Amino acid sequence: GLFATALYLEQAARLRKDILEGAQASARLARARLEAGEEGHEALARSELEIAREQEAFEGTRSARDLARASLASGMGDGRLRILSLSGSLEEAMALPSLEALTAALPGHPALKAAEAGADAARAGLRLAEASRIPDLNLELFYRRIEGSGANAMDAGLSMELPLFDRGKGRVREARGALLEAEARSRGEREALARNLREAHETLSMALANARRQREEVLPRVETILASAGSRHALGETALDELKTHLRGAQIVL
Repeated sequence: GLFATALYLEQAARLRKDILEGAQASARLARARLEAGEEGHEALARSELEIAREQEAFEGTRSARDLARASLASGMGDGRLRILSLSGSLEEAMALPSLEALTAALPGHPALKAAEAGADAARAGLRLAEASRIPDLNLELFYRRIEGSGANAMDAGLSMELPLFDRGKGRVREARGALLEAEARSRGEREALARNLREAHETLSMALANARRQREEVLPRVETILASAGSRHALGETALDELKTHLRGAQIVL
């Protein structure tokens, strides 16, 4: 995900730079026309204003790209790593496994493991509380000497605590309640993870389908439009605003 984000912003910054350079070329053309007396100062002012707007947009995209590179370096385990450029395919970077395969991997999720570990600890606590209810049986041995006969004697006995109030039941009830709570928390965590996974999988599937449609259906038409409009722009017949209008008509958002 970090790589795909950085790669997208890499391509977006490159496109913004191309648009900025187009605005600069349009301004140079407007200045040449002004000097030749073919246009007034207003056309040049509009072109220079367009440069300022595109410069701002380019700087914003470039800043987002640099932050994405830094996030990617941290995700790779070395925040000091300086990433200078990226290359690759967004579709390959965002290749989506099946929902079934992702769901099968949920038991290894750290949050679920932590919840299940809490349930295991609660079960152990219940076993301890139940075991504590059984009194300990003590074997006692006593040595004594019979004074009259001078004989040695040994006495043996068994002792066991007899609690007048069975406090162990309260501990058992408390441990059972803790176990029920821990198990409910584990089930809730599992259901929440599965729900979030389904939502994320659906969102990403739609995004990839849209990206595929853009690449296979929209971009070929855009290339045809730009081949014609770009040539007219280079000859001064089409303004940059009109060129961007062609792009918007092709459903490309820059």
